Amino acid sequence: MSGFPQLNAEEYTDLGNNFGRQGNYEEAMRMYGLALQVDPYYARAHYCAAYLLTLVGNHEEAVKGYDRAIHINNNYVDAYVNKANSLKALGRHREALKACDQALRFEPYASDIHASRGAMLSALGRHKEALEAENKALQYDPQNALAYFNKGVVLIALGKYKDALSVFNYGLQINSQDPDIYKMMAVAYILLDQNSNAFRVLHTALQLTNTDPMIFVLQGLVYLNQREPGQAGDEFIKALGAVSTRQDIDRVKQVVDAIYKYERQGIKVKSYIGGLLE
Repeated sequence: MSGFPQLNAEEYTDLGNNFGRQGNYEEAMRMYGLALQVDPYYARAHYCAAYLLTLVGNHEEAVKGYDRAIHINNNYVDAYVNKANSLKALGRHREALKACDQALRFEPYASDIHASRGAMLSALGRHKEALEAENKALQYDPQNALAYFNKGVVLIALGKYKDALSVFNYGLQINSQDPDIYKMMAVAYILLDQNSNAFRVLHTALQLTNTDPMIFVLQGLVYLNQREPGQAGDEFIKALGAVSTRQDIDRVKQVVDAIYKYERQGIKVKSYIGGLLE
């Protein structure tokens, strides 16, 4: 019936993971389904199916899958962590923070979980607590690039732009291929009115990826900072051209519309840039 001899739940799940690594998500989900037919209480199959849903952006269903895995095995740390990531993507930051705290009950010294917890606290506006969480993450793993990135973002939120740049530079020593670091460095430079430095790091980000619309939005903001609205408009058009889904197009349009609204009101770029990038 399945095209495979009768296997146990673990073997079907392993097959699903192999299909997932090959990008064949439909077949991967079919294997997870077969695993759960064999054993409906096999937590790993619920988790793997949920993780695949996270990868394709179906976060609502992913959260349900993680909950099923946790209901079967309440110390399933990876399920808590990835549930937190999906909840964050849904904007449900308080629930995401709770999921991180639940994971830390079982792995209190896990640097990545502390880093994720800091991101959730920052999203809730609890920046000083977020900074403590990121420092704890770096205490447990001084090579955690994500914690450096998150800490830099928190420092920007706290208005410590130069400190943020120093932290981002530490992160680049660990991972120099992450365009998000260069984007946030550009934000710090814009807020410091260092337009040439902002262009420099955005140029590097574009060398790493030319499909991120926010890079073009940031370049547009730099041009606005320099009072060059024509050039800014060209960058905003590029941003719209870099996205394909209706959801992303709508998001970029909302950001650009907000930028022009603030400009018409005479509000300086540095007064609203943080809110636009949340």
